[in-house]
Amino acid sequence: MARVLDFIIYISVGLLLVAAAIWSADNDRFGLTERAFNVWTGGIAGALVVVGYVLKKHYNFTGQPIFWLLTLGLLAIHVLAVWFALSLREWKLIWWTPICLAEIGAIEYSINRFAFRPDLKKSGPK
Repeated sequence: MARVLDFIIYISVGLLLVAAAIWSADNDRFGLTERAFNVWTGGIAGALVVVGYVLKKHYNFTGQPIFWLLTLGLLAIHVLAVWFALSLREWKLIWWTPICLAEIGAIEYSINRFAFRPDLKKSGPK
C-alpha cells in the first residue's frame, strides 16, 4: 500500500510541475524570456529528477556522510551548469537532457568508486 501511495504522490507532483510550467509559459505576467524560462524550468526540474533518482536508488546510504557530500557536490555542479546556461545567448529546454544524464552517470560512478554497494543494505562502504 505504501508503494501505491508513493507512486500517487510522484505522479501528482509531476503533473503539478507540468501544469505550472504550462501555465507560466502561457501566462506572460512574469516577463520571462523564453531562454530564461528554459534555463530555470529545466534546471529546477533536472535537479528534482537527478536528486530524486539518487535518493530513491541509494536510500540505503543516507546515513553515510560521504553520500551527502557526493550529493551536495552533484548539486553544486548542477548550479554551475544553470549559471553557465544563463550566460549563453540561446538555451533550449531539451539541452538539459544530456546534462542530467551525465549528472546521473557521475553520481553513479562516484558512489561505485567510493565502494558503496546496493547489496550491503545499510552496512555502508567496505
